[in-house]
Amino acid sequence: MQSSTTENSCQQSLTYWGILHGQEVRKQKPATKPLRDAAGTRARILEAAKLRFCQRSYEQVGVREIAADANVDAALVNRYFGTKEELFAEISKGVFNAADFIEGP
Repeated sequence: MQSSTTENSCQQSLTYWGILHGQEVRKQKPATKPLRDAAGTRARILEAAKLRFCQRSYEQVGVREIAADANVDAALVNRYFGTKEELFAEISKGVFNAADFIEGP
């Protein structure tokens, strides 16, 4: 009996089981892990942010909306760019030079 109990517990720990409408349903792991592409992720975030900031004002755009458009978690937006302000500054590079619009001594 010890052997069969151990075998069952090992089998259960090696597979994921769920209950769906009273029936056991085996949840499959994906065959391969999604590829991590930092440059691609960063580019998708920038493109999504550009579109959002073109459609609405800075105050009306949220980081979560940008993340959803880029199909990433909002934490990744902050990881790559820090804040919404820094993301906006990154998009604005090359478009205009903010120093040209600032008065000072």
